Amino acid sequence: DPAAELLLLSQAEAKLQIMAKELSALKALERGHQEQLSGIQPELAVALSEARAASAAAEVNGASEVGSEAAAIASRTFEVAELLDLVQQQLSQHFSAEMA
Repeated sequence: DPAAELLLLSQAEAKLQIMAKELSALKALERGHQEQLSGIQPELAVALSEARAASAAAEVNGASEVGSEAAAIASRTFEVAELLDLVQQQLSQHFSAEMA
């Protein structure tokens, strides 16, 4: 029946138009996400550099005092530096995957 086929085609066209709008919105969101990730990268590099310096300084200050507050601070600053390093690695992997 041509009328049924026309109705089906009309419904398919309407669905495709909706999907096209959703795709455009998704692309815009993805661009925004990429911009945010790009903005994080320099801040992360600075924070990582500062955390590494603080970790090294805390380690020197707390190295001779096992179990002291200085040793605990050294441990925490080392953990922060490690965490920031992990985030930086993941961000680099994300950008590498995006370029591939």
